[in-house]
Amino acid sequence: MLGDIPNLLSSSISLIIRCLEPDTTYMFRLWAVDNTGRRSSPSEVTIKTPCPTVDDVKAQGEKRVRLRS
Repeated sequence: MLGDIPNLLSSSISLIIRCLEPDTTYMFRLWAVDNTGRRSSPSEVTIKTPCPTVDDVKAQGEKRVRLRS
């Protein structure tokens, strides 16, 4: 739930971000907010998504060989 503030005290919160492009750099800016609504200075996190693994068999397409008897 984007934008929701947790209702409990925690030293860490994690989330999953889906649909990111492979081999792409993303920058996130994060703030902490205390129970009075005061916001901290931002922290920046930069990540790079990995390149996808290529399955050589699928990349070449399926090949079938028919043997005659």
